[in-house]
Amino acid sequence: MFLRDKINRVLGRFVDFFTVHCHRDFSFKLEEIDFKANKVIIRCIGLRTIIKTTLEEAVYDASLIRGMSPIEACMLGGYLGRYLKIPRENQQPISKKTNQFSFLLSNKTGRYCIAFQDRSGEVGYFDRETKKEFLRQPLEIVKDSHLISLFDPSQACYIGLLAGSSLEKAISVVKKSASTKPNLRIVK
Repeated sequence: MFLRDKINRVLGRFVDFFTVHCHRDFSFKLEEIDFKANKVIIRCIGLRTIIKTTLEEAVYDASLIRGMSPIEACMLGGYLGRYLKIPRENQQPISKKTNQFSFLLSNKTGRYCIAFQDRSGEVGYFDRETKKEFLRQPLEIVKDSHLISLFDPSQACYIGLLAGSSLEKAISVVKKSASTKPNLRIVK
């Protein structure tokens, strides 16, 4: 009897660990992003339901982000980060809701947890299992798909947002420097 209880407890802990860390059910799948039209198509897994929305509304919906995989949430955040930084000459204006952007960073399923962001733009995060701290640029974190998959989807979306805005900023600096032509004067 005593041995059976111990075995059941150990097996119960193993099953709990397996269901929390190894098997995640995602209820939404990112199907298509139209960056120019600012549209996103998201499919509900197991249903024939398709959600058509804007980038901003998709990121503002916390339940939608929590239902995605961290990689897809990061991708969605990256596109929104780029969208928020592009010049608005011939495009539709940014909604007033964007100026009031508040992002809830939950950490229910991730192994890594964001701790801070320093002035240079690097993100500080720590491993909840080993208690080690790391400091990396958002673009470096996004490039490593295994690393980004170990974050909570809302935190992965935030890292994608930071990476997308820094990427668009770098692109605009390159375009600006390439478009300036040197002025030549003719001296007699």
